[in-house]
Amino acid sequence: MNRQIVLSEHVKNINDIKLLRAGWIYDINFEPTFRHIRERGYLKALRATLPETQEIRDIFDVMDSYINEREKD
Repeated sequence: MNRQIVLSEHVKNINDIKLLRAGWIYDINFEPTFRHIRERGYLKALRATLPETQEIRDIFDVMDSYINEREKD
């Protein structure tokens, strides 16, 4: 939610690993990479494997907003 990479020391289960991987988008610096992430549905695929909770929706909404901002740069 802070638009930062998750520290591996906070990982406690498989869903945390999935969220850690999704958070790698905050370490990407090239607009074409963001476009490919969206076009290929990487985050959607990852999100589909996580529980359907408000917290997960909020996390992915923040990541989606971040990708939209970076694609426009």
